Amino acid sequence: MRILKIALNTFKEAIRNRLYFLFIFFALFFLFSSRILSLLTVGDEIKVMKDIGLATLSLFQSLIALFIGADLIFKEMEKKTIYNILSKPVGRGEFLLGKYLGVAITLFVNILFMGFVFITYLLLNKGKFEIAFLIALFLIYIESLIISSFSILFSTFSTPILSFVFTFFIYIIGHVSFGLWTLIERVKRPFEKYLTLAIYYILPNLENFNLRNEIVNVGSIPEGFVIRAILYGILYGSAIFFLSLFIFQKRDL
Repeated sequence: MRILKIALNTFKEAIRNRLYFLFIFFALFFLFSSRILSLLTVGDEIKVMKDIGLATLSLFQSLIALFIGADLIFKEMEKKTIYNILSKPVGRGEFLLGKYLGVAITLFVNILFMGFVFITYLLLNKGKFEIAFLIALFLIYIESLIISSFSILFSTFSTPILSFVFTFFIYIIGHVSFGLWTLIERVKRPFEKYLTLAIYYILPNLENFNLRNEIVNVGSIPEGFVIRAILYGILYGSAIFFLSLFIFQKRDL
């Protein structure tokens, strides 16, 4: 009950923030611009709209996750509200979990809204509804949960600006880390190979949640892709959350 209360308060605070609505505005702007951009490019207009739409949803969902989590702990400490909360029978684990769930609720509502707008706009432009859209939206949501877990992790020991920068760096790395596999195959020395392999598995691979190519160009989702992505998201996100909890428990407040 205490965790749920903290989660709902976090959700209310997030949707009251003007910057949150600014992100929503720009996301919708790019979604609606996809029609114009599709007319300026060579190829199937609907395919271009799908590609731009899914890319926009993924980017802004992650940016919102990054933004919400960046000052989550710092803001509570700055306002001194964290001391009041923790003075009650609320453990640090409950507090952090409540905050994370609040962010998760916000991101879920956000992807539902933007996803609905995207699919509706696509249908109005003679596109066809596909179940794959819903799967893609769900994977984008899981990706944003991992981004938010990193954002919360950094917020437990740094300022909002540094949390934002660190998490944005992780976001970029997460979308290019799959390229390390090519390097692993080329490395000959055992030590360098195992070191690169360790880095590959430690860094998040956010391309695990990217279905744009499958939806836009291939037309089908590989068997087992979604299950692997969900399991990866749960395990990786949980690991980062528990690391956040460990640091938060050790911090002197």
